[in-house]
Amino acid sequence: MTKGKIFLVLFTTVCLTFGVSAQENEEKKFIQFVFSNMEKPGQAKKIEEFIRTQEGVYMVRANFNSRKFFLIYYSDSDISLAKIDKWFEPYGITYKCAREGIHGVDKVIDQKIDCE
Repeated sequence: MTKGKIFLVLFTTVCLTFGVSAQENEEKKFIQFVFSNMEKPGQAKKIEEFIRTQEGVYMVRANFNSRKFFLIYYSDSDISLAKIDKWFEPYGITYKCAREGIHGVDKVIDQKIDCE
């Protein structure tokens, strides 16, 4: 076998090995709800910035004006409503009308402040 062929075989093996091992669970879930007691626009921004840095988060939106929260996360993470409760404790923020689902499968609804 020539050096070129050996390199090609090794390169292909490495690519396939890392390609398979680097794959992660692509299934995502979502949580959405309405903030109950948010009083300042800065609270939504701080919450969004904090949650964005948490492991397993794919995307997060916290909107003061609409009072809506929306989180997409990888399903193999340990994110749950209980974990979100702990994240919100320092801010004193509560929520209502929580909905969970599988992103791309379950319908995301446009929740109103009174949770219609």
